[in-house]
Amino acid sequence: MNLAIKKTIIGLSALSISALGSSAQAASINLVKNGGFENYTQNAPKAYYSNPSTVIGYGNGGALDQSVTVNDWSNPTLIAPNQPALNFLLLPNSSNQTSGPGVPGYSAFPLAGPYNGHNNGLTESPAGGNYIASDSDPTYSGPLQQVITGLIVGHTYELSFYEGAAQEATAQLNPVTRWYVGFGNQTFTSTLFNLPNQGFSGWQKQTTTFTATSTSQLLQFVALGGPSGAPPVSLLDGVSLVDTAPVPEPFTILGSAAALGLGAGFKSKIGKKAKSDKV
Repeated sequence: MNLAIKKTIIGLSALSISALGSSAQAASINLVKNGGFENYTQNAPKAYYSNPSTVIGYGNGGALDQSVTVNDWSNPTLIAPNQPALNFLLLPNSSNQTSGPGVPGYSAFPLAGPYNGHNNGLTESPAGGNYIASDSDPTYSGPLQQVITGLIVGHTYELSFYEGAAQEATAQLNPVTRWYVGFGNQTFTSTLFNLPNQGFSGWQKQTTTFTATSTSQLLQFVALGGPSGAPPVSLLDGVSLVDTAPVPEPFTILGSAAALGLGAGFKSKIGKKAKSDKV
């Protein structure tokens, strides 16, 4: 094979492989920032409950946007003056201690679990690390939200997350709870959990799709359940939103590159032959 043809094919193939890698990467990027809730800012000193290395809060404070801010997420709803909705950040193994994060004016907010005498299997999610616990009593609930940017209008995006359900350790009612998800003007309702008293649902992965109608849209999670005063608690972790646009097959791209290279080489060769025939 002519050296020029070889160089052309190799060059185009390299460009195609590079384009393929970029395309695959773009299609799999998680557009949700801090979807595992690992990055946060402590707005006040840690509260030293039964496990000072894992429980965060200040006194009885532990609600998001009060004593702690989870980076890239907001908790904008006020359920009382200067009192945000009861969405909490829990660190690994902190949720089922004998005491736990709460809010001013309320008692501590531990979840029923093995460390406080309820052998229900409460554990962190398959995603690992920190997670969100939201009081889903409508009196105290409010959206946990983030603006998603970099969307392509008309593209379909897959949203996935881990959800679970639990109950405050001192409650005595059988709760039900679920997540209501909003993405722009589209909605999704997660699995409804019906728990026994002091129970834990285990973690389940939820998956749904949305179609982008704008280049940026608001993603919201709202926990709603009952009965009032139980309180039911929805758990959230591992939030991901990725573009489902298909990635071109690598051999299709390489084949096209090779064809272009051969075509360019043969065209050059024919051109040279035509010139020699005229001489």
